[in-house]
Amino acid sequence: MIGYLLTKKGDAPAKTPATPAPTATTPATSKAAPAPSPRPTESAAPAPTASASAAPPVDPEKVREILGRLRNSYVAGEWSNAADDVLALLAADKKVLRDASASGAVSEMLVALDKEKSERADEVWRAVALADTGPDLVYRFAESHGTSSLGKRASKLLSDSAVQANASDAVNIAFELREAPCDKKIELLDRAVEEGDQRAELVVDVLVRGCVKNQKPVDTALKKMRKKRGKE
Repeated sequence: MIGYLLTKKGDAPAKTPATPAPTATTPATSKAAPAPSPRPTESAAPAPTASASAAPPVDPEKVREILGRLRNSYVAGEWSNAADDVLALLAADKKVLRDASASGAVSEMLVALDKEKSERADEVWRAVALADTGPDLVYRFAESHGTSSLGKRASKLLSDSAVQANASDAVNIAFELREAPCDKKIELLDRAVEEGDQRAELVVDVLVRGCVKNQKPVDTALKKMRKKRGKE
């Protein structure tokens, strides 16, 4: 995975010429074959090659440039281009949110767009939630911001079927445990053991334990989860 380090003061690096898109090899024209050929295909396009159908390679300098703009926006408190820059970042590198620096910069923009009540906040938050590992980032807001505007926005997205399809099993079970009523949380413990990670473990230890009288299933589930993670 490419690591992205911002330049000094968040300045964007110099732009580099865009890499030209790969072109398919031009098929021979009909004039090059005057002799009759067996049933030529009239308008069949050449079969796509691996290079033609593959996604364009990531341009690290372009990504760093966008990250620089995001950092400058945060420092200046100027958010007019925040939405466009976040969307451009997600398009420039489909897996950019796996990078801690990029994930942090995007998180700052999500907070700013929500706080400023931007008309594009919903659009950007959803794009992030549907990006690679985006649900993990969104879950952090649900986990740490409770019933605030940020927490509610995150919870709404994590309840969306498209976002759930994009999320890992670990994110989904942690969120379901949080949202389920007390009498339903116990029913999710087996899934928490099988699919959960430290996020589900925290929910079980705090929220599930706090709303059920019978602590034995909670203790058993936690013991299994910790053993699975090598904690015991």
